[in-house]
Amino acid sequence: MNIIVTAFNNSKVSDDAYHAGKNILKSLPDIIDEVKIKKVILPLVFNRCFDELEPHIDSNTKAIISFGSAGGDRFAIERVCLNRMHSNGPDNDGYQATDEIIKQDGQPAYFTNLNIRRIETSLNQHNIPSIISNSAGLALCNNIFYHTAYYADKHHLDYRFGFIHVPHMEHMTNANKHTMKLSELITGASIIINDILQ
Repeated sequence: MNIIVTAFNNSKVSDDAYHAGKNILKSLPDIIDEVKIKKVILPLVFNRCFDELEPHIDSNTKAIISFGSAGGDRFAIERVCLNRMHSNGPDNDGYQATDEIIKQDGQPAYFTNLNIRRIETSLNQHNIPSIISNSAGLALCNNIFYHTAYYADKHHLDYRFGFIHVPHMEHMTNANKHTMKLSELITGASIIINDILQ
């Protein structure tokens, strides 16, 4: 059994050492309760991000959890992903999506199958501020969230999937005033993984 945890590669960010998602992955153990944790760094590219993830998915995959930074002040557990991609600027391949459908044969939207209310409660009980969010946007975060849901649907797989927006990591120089310590980010990610293992 395995759980796949993903984050985006912000290779063009000057203080990438303080990138929240990548540091969460780096800090997670390789095994939790005898379950393998597969850590996958994805390119910030609309047309390639899922291509990097797909080879890691197999019949033993129990869940795919993706993390991304949005500059908020708490963990935002995303409820739904939309079959649409749009961005205000180009991705790392120079491509800018404009109101495009992600998958022509996909559902208009997919809802996460995580127990988001229980996760929200558990995070807050452990002093990790969190909310349930009803919009993952239309950029790369929504894109990878939608692809993981679509893949499960079309391949009749029963893994759990979801996307979590997290605050910027403390010390990130271009972050807004809302940041979180790495220890808090790791605690939050571990709580989410442990909920999946229940």
